[in-house]
Amino acid sequence: MILARRQVIGWLRGPQSLTNCQSCLPLNFRRVGILADLPLPIARCYATGRAVSRPKAHTGRPASTRKPKVAAAPKKATKSAAKKSAVTAKKPKTRAKPRTKSTSKSKIKAKPKPKPKKKVRKVLTEKQKAVVAAKKKRSDLKALKELALKPPTDKPSTAWVVFLTENQKGTISKTLGTEYRNLSTERREHYNHIANQNKAANVIQYRRWIESHPVDVIHKANNARNLLHRRAPKHNCKWPKLHDDREVKRVRTAYLQFLRERRGSGDFRGIDTLESTKRIAQEWKELSAEQKQPYADAQKQDQARYAQEIKTVYNRDVVPKQTA
Repeated sequence: MILARRQVIGWLRGPQSLTNCQSCLPLNFRRVGILADLPLPIARCYATGRAVSRPKAHTGRPASTRKPKVAAAPKKATKSAAKKSAVTAKKPKTRAKPRTKSTSKSKIKAKPKPKPKKKVRKVLTEKQKAVVAAKKKRSDLKALKELALKPPTDKPSTAWVVFLTENQKGTISKTLGTEYRNLSTERREHYNHIANQNKAANVIQYRRWIESHPVDVIHKANNARNLLHRRAPKHNCKWPKLHDDREVKRVRTAYLQFLRERRGSGDFRGIDTLESTKRIAQEWKELSAEQKQPYADAQKQDQARYAQEIKTVYNRDVVPKQTA
């Protein structure tokens, strides 16, 4: 503000007219309201309408020695900018992507399944073959034992076994045999009576157990027991045939009809069974065709009976044997 006042006073001292001093004042003075602080004659000088010549430089003060700032020359564009502009100018137009067909219309080809690899058969050694065979034999025997069925345990059916079960404690004593032989008649009769009761109870129990199974199950059990006889000959006594009155009797051939008739005649009483069988077989060979015919007819009748019973009991037909 002080500098502005001094500058105005300097203008007043010059030969310039004061009538148009407002136009001579700098623009910033007019904006900030410098005229408000000046004396009244000076403040009203803006009302005149005459043009006032531009004031000369003040002779009392040296002119400003400051050089005007020269505008800096524009820097040359760098090579990188030129390269960028060249790259942007040379960029090819992006081609439009081809339209993809919808998957619903296009058929998707299923991938072919891989071919199964052929399993290479392992060649077993003799020792391995023996192990496999033994394992198979054990499994077969186990399956046969399950089919063979296990009948209920019988009660002691002899006087000696009854006496033994009543008197033994843990192990069999050597003195029990002597005691049994020296039993009185009354005590022996007592043990015989118990044994007979047990035997009758065993028969009833066994029959009920047989009848509790279907006929075909008993038939399969007997077949399994026959196989166990062949494969385990040491245990033949453990697998006796199951007696079932419902089971269909086999067909008696013409020779069996003749054998049964000759044994029932009493001609071979007192003769060894093996010897009598040999003689009966020799007699059969010496018979003529006419003499064998009645036995052949009896065989045909028995075959018809067998076929009928098989159909009734087992609900299956007899498959006729094919003759060569």
